[in-house]
Amino acid sequence: MAETVVILSELLLVLAISIAVRVIASRIGISYIVGLVLVGFAVAILGIELAIPLSSDLIMVVFLPTVLFQGATEIEPGHFWDNLPFVLVITVFGLPLAILFIGWVGNHLLGFSLLVSLLFATIVYPVDPVSVIRIFREVDAPPRLAALVESESHLGDGFVIVMYTTIVAVLLQTDNGSVGLGTLWSLSDALTVAWDIVFVSLGGLVVGIVSGIAVYLVLRAEEERMVDLLLTIFLPYGSFLLADRLLGVSGVLATVAAGLVIGSYGKRDAIHPDNVNYLENMWDAAAFLISTYLFLLIGMQVSVGELVRHLDLVVLTVVLVLVTRATVVYTLVGALNRASSEAVARNYQHIMVWSGLHTVVPVALVLSLPDGIPLRETLQAMVLGVAVLSIVFQGSLLPYVLRMVIPGSASQYSKS
Repeated sequence: MAETVVILSELLLVLAISIAVRVIASRIGISYIVGLVLVGFAVAILGIELAIPLSSDLIMVVFLPTVLFQGATEIEPGHFWDNLPFVLVITVFGLPLAILFIGWVGNHLLGFSLLVSLLFATIVYPVDPVSVIRIFREVDAPPRLAALVESESHLGDGFVIVMYTTIVAVLLQTDNGSVGLGTLWSLSDALTVAWDIVFVSLGGLVVGIVSGIAVYLVLRAEEERMVDLLLTIFLPYGSFLLADRLLGVSGVLATVAAGLVIGSYGKRDAIHPDNVNYLENMWDAAAFLISTYLFLLIGMQVSVGELVRHLDLVVLTVVLVLVTRATVVYTLVGALNRASSEAVARNYQHIMVWSGLHTVVPVALVLSLPDGIPLRETLQAMVLGVAVLSIVFQGSLLPYVLRMVIPGSASQYSKS
């Protein structure tokens, strides 16, 4: 009983903090989630701890499905298909090249072994969908631009999960991770990893599509409002657990695919028009509350002493990741523009680079590192530091960058 009261008290405290941050952020013109991370960091400085600690399972299984499903239901189908060639090129070619480059640089500049450096790059580089969704909603980013960056962040999940689990398994088999890649991975091993990436990604998409269609058919036969709500709550968590825990494929992509089915067809054909606004408002509120707790906890995870001790490496990583992303986006998107009738404008490319934030998913991955990983504490300190600097530095300036490069955008933060 006492523990339940403590948890309820903490949830109310988080809610009170979120109200204050929301009011202050709207008054001074900064992003709400930036304010939350800063407040969480201030709480960490004061040494206050919550009874519900942030963990990998809490992020991936409890928080992530709600935010991803809500974001996916709002992606317009036309924008998704127009952007798909660009998203696939950036994910299939750009993501592995970027990770290899950051891993190579980290091996030489950060002093990590090559395998540890590749693991760090795999965790820290991919664009995080949660922070992108929340900030783009706040600044009212153009729909195609939002769909482009959000879709890229979703589809990169399959590659990241397979690379992460593969490198972790290899590191646990070595003494300190100093063995070279050529010694450990033959051509057949590389092909196996590539097949695993395809299997995990496509498998997640198939599970999400099938689950979404099943719920879509039930929604068509049932118009009762609370049944619609319960079905849309069951779908993201059910598809995530089915894919991730039972079938061993991407739970994130399953949730996103299910959300795309409901957003593209369910809201148009299966859900009664009177219920659509109700469901959208409920999911907006749920995603908002979960994001509030999540970003506040991320700020609280940062150890001030560890951040100061690794500040030079953290700043170097932030710059390295930003430069790498700029190279990938401008090179690959520019090349694909020459062959596409749906070219991505140069100013959109600028925002794609700047909005590449690295917060929630990197934090979840680094918190799940097993004890036997070399430099585990250092990697956790650096990823948490990059997460905070990324959201505070890039996130706080994103509205102004958006307004500069796309006139008429981000005139003010959304009040919704």
